[in-house]
Amino acid sequence: MRAAWSLVLLMVLAGCALARPSSPVLTPKQREQAIKSYHALAPEVMRASKIEKLPNGLAVARVDVSARMRSASFGHTTTLLVPAGATSFYVELGRSTNAPSSLYGPFPIAP
Repeated sequence: MRAAWSLVLLMVLAGCALARPSSPVLTPKQREQAIKSYHALAPEVMRASKIEKLPNGLAVARVDVSARMRSASFGHTTTLLVPAGATSFYVELGRSTNAPSSLYGPFPIAP
């Protein structure tokens, strides 16, 4: 009986591991295009596209585009979230001293 429960537990854990979407891997060109598209994005356009969360089950590659600062206590992280296919991206602004974290997008990646 104990072996049967162990087998059931193993199957459940394996199923959970397989159910998680894996993060896509970006080529250097895709990464560069995503960063270039982010830098071309007007701040007011980005702020107008605020969302609460990513679509369910969306696997993304994370690209750190944070501005380098001497004091990280006042700044926030900026991360591009790029889904498989690299045709769009989301912008995640991490929590800072003055503001909570926020998410914006999706935005197209220019070829």
